[in-house]
Amino acid sequence: MPLLNKDEIYATFWLNDDFYEQNRRKGIKCAEVLVPRCVNCSYIIGAYVANTIALNNFRQISTLPVEIKGNMFF
Repeated sequence: MPLLNKDEIYATFWLNDDFYEQNRRKGIKCAEVLVPRCVNCSYIIGAYVANTIALNNFRQISTLPVEIKGNMFF
């Protein structure tokens, strides 16, 4: 079993009738990746941003592919 479940991480809806299941899903959705030192830039292949302001700001600092996916941010 993989350590990360893409379906849960990228879920657009995490509410559930079961309070504990909803909190588990919300925790997965809100989780951060904590890196002790650095990530080599060769591992970064693109980005998602919340809106056009973020898109324009990102494009000023990077040529990586970028896509607006506002539903990922809350």
